[in-house]
Amino acid sequence: MRIFFLQDVLGIPSMSAGAWYVAIDMQLFGLFVMLAHVAHKFERPLSESFAPAIVAIATMASIHVFSREPALDVWAIYYLSAYGLGALVAWSRDSSRARRWLVVTVVLLLLDWFSDPRARPALALITSFSLHALSHIKWHHTVSFIRKGIQYLSDVSYSMFVSHFAVIIIVSGLWEKFDLEGMAVAWLFVALAWLAALAVGVGVQWVCDTSRRQVVARWLNRRAGDRVGST
Repeated sequence: MRIFFLQDVLGIPSMSAGAWYVAIDMQLFGLFVMLAHVAHKFERPLSESFAPAIVAIATMASIHVFSREPALDVWAIYYLSAYGLGALVAWSRDSSRARRWLVVTVVLLLLDWFSDPRARPALALITSFSLHALSHIKWHHTVSFIRKGIQYLSDVSYSMFVSHFAVIIIVSGLWEKFDLEGMAVAWLFVALAWLAALAVGVGVQWVCDTSRRQVVARWLNRRAGDRVGST
């Protein structure tokens, strides 16, 4: 069942925190895929369909009810308070409908926080609006090499996400093997782990880049054609 990421749902311990995270992310992604599939039948943009209303209601339910039940932390609905809020913030850029539902959701989230302050909903709100604010920066006014650097690191971010856990395991193994200790050495290892994870992420991005794969494929096709021609 681990191959289907159902281990926690079936009461099987996760192999790692990373596997647990991917399992929850798969559930959330699957819910949004089904929602997009249904909304697509109405031939309207997702943000202008009924999707924002469904996501807002589910997000508010997650904030007020489901995220308060620890037994539900193996299900997507437990974490929808953050995931749904992120979707509403993204949609609100181009949709007045999504903006209205976002306002309602945020107001209820703040009321929930004032009545029972919790770190997770507040962190989700701060993160979502930070990303929303950054998305409105006029990047064409930024110095060219800075803009290109930020764009490249943005492209690399997902590659780093899917590969960084292996780096953490290796660095942690080295720490244990050599029985290291001390704050200075710990900070050094944190810095090395971060740089190594970034380097691996860049490597994964380089290997998986679509345009680069196309260039390699054309080169291989030419080589194959040359060999056929020579025979």
